[in-house]
Amino acid sequence: MSHSVHHLKPRPRLKPRPRHGASEAHTAAHAIAGFQLADIAFGVLVSNGILPKSDAERLLKQAIAANRIRHHQAAAELLAVVLETVTGCHPAPRE
Repeated sequence: MSHSVHHLKPRPRLKPRPRHGASEAHTAAHAIAGFQLADIAFGVLVSNGILPKSDAERLLKQAIAANRIRHHQAAAELLAVVLETVTGCHPAPRE
C-alpha cells in the first residue's frame, strides 16, 4: 500500500504570531527562565558535589566574558548573579 503526501494540505499555524511588543515580552520571559534555571542548576550541582565549585566559577566567568565580547551586557550581568550564587555555595561534605 503506497501513500502519497502530495494530497496533504499544509497545517494552519496553531497560534498567531505575536505582535512586536508581545514578541519582546516573550523573549524577556525566556531570558528570565534561562537565568533562573542556570541559577538553580549551578547551585544544586555545586551544593551536591557533582560539579566542583572552581569548575562552575570558571565556566561562568568564561560565559560572562563571551557575552561581554558579543555586547550582550544584560546576559553577562545575569550570569554574574549566578556566579555570586555559586561563590556563596558550600558543597555538602562527603561521607
